[in-house]
Amino acid sequence: EHELAGFGIRLNATPPDITFRRKNGGGINFQTSITQTKGLDRDVCTRLLKEYRISSADIFLRGDYDIDQFIDVVNGDCKYMPALYVMNKIDQLTIK
Repeated sequence: EHELAGFGIRLNATPPDITFRRKNGGGINFQTSITQTKGLDRDVCTRLLKEYRISSADIFLRGDYDIDQFIDVVNGDCKYMPALYVMNKIDQLTIK
């Protein structure tokens, strides 16, 4: 799972419910519906968006999210999919 996370594939995870829209002007409009406990606040979002050279955007957080989930929404290139783990019982046998 960790190897795939580096390529933008998130296994057994749901996409964050974050609305992100770029605007032509007007600055950053930041709104939350739940108190953020994982460190994602207006100042952190503004600094991250400045690194991506975005100066005007609408951001609405409908859950408690961390910085990595916000970056995934800004990039827009992550895929969220379920995983199926398959184990072959023949691999558990030892030859004596």
